[in-house]
Amino acid sequence: MSVGDEDGLSFYNSSIASYSSGSTQTIDISATGNVKFGSNVGSPSTTAFEVVATGGNAGDVRLGIASGQNALWDQSAGTLVVTGQIVVQSGSSGIATFGDAGGLATKSSVDLSTNEVTNKTLDELADGTYSKIAETTVIAGGYIRIGSGTKVADTLSGWQLDRAGIWGEKSDVAHCSLTLHGPI
Repeated sequence: MSVGDEDGLSFYNSSIASYSSGSTQTIDISATGNVKFGSNVGSPSTTAFEVVATGGNAGDVRLGIASGQNALWDQSAGTLVVTGQIVVQSGSSGIATFGDAGGLATKSSVDLSTNEVTNKTLDELADGTYSKIAETTVIAGGYIRIGSGTKVADTLSGWQLDRAGIWGEKSDVAHCSLTLHGPI
């Protein structure tokens, strides 16, 4: 160890350790550059901050208890792993600060009539009733409809097939039907 006016306090090939009451080590800064802080750095379950400078995990940094909520920078994988939640505070821009989020960072809505969205199929939509489905073929909810409206609502203009029958109507005027109750 040396003390100098220009260099300050220097340690050569020495470790720094701090202990709380008795023999519980709370700080460990090794001569190789590994760093640990916690209520007992002898145990991973009580080490709250760790920097690994040597060995197979060199470059890893963990903030938080390893077995609990924590953030780990995994140097070899090049990833930040967060166990727990990331909270963006009110007034923050959130995703807009991610440089590689691409178009997601700048879009709050998209126009489905353009090529901005490529997976525009009914398989991608949640089950439900959609008001823009008109003059189309619909296969859903136990029936097939070609046209618009429904037989149940007396608004059918086209064909409808369900477990009770087949109907062909134009503007609510029955033209033909085959039902469980009678002939065509």
